[in-house]
Amino acid sequence: MPRKSSLDVVFPAGQASRLSPPADLTGPARAMFLDIVSSVRADFFQPAHRPLLVAYASALVEERVAAGELEANYIVDGKASPWLAIWQARMRAVTTLARALRLSPASQCITAPKEETLPPLSYYERQALEHRHGDLEPH
Repeated sequence: MPRKSSLDVVFPAGQASRLSPPADLTGPARAMFLDIVSSVRADFFQPAHRPLLVAYASALVEERVAAGELEANYIVDGKASPWLAIWQARMRAVTTLARALRLSPASQCITAPKEETLPPLSYYERQALEHRHGDLEPH
């Protein structure tokens, strides 16, 4: 009989388990992954979200590093720091991935289902309706 680890967690029936980070994700990116996963409902992320979450956590960490470098030295040799381009690229990645993972406030808004619009009647369909006698209401 295999030995049970103290890290094994048994979930009650119907309760979802949280997504865990991949083994190769380490350091600040791993901590960020765990912060993100623990900030939402346990069933919010599915296993297919793992690669996007890894990219999102890494992009957030890299954005923070670039922001720190910019804060320390925004101007280098009379020009904007090379960290500016890195920060901008990471911010674009963070924004895109947040939308894809439904983490942005706009993606969490519950919207009413779009009403189905019917195509307009053609002239011939309207004529056929006008000449029907069985289901017309009296005028």
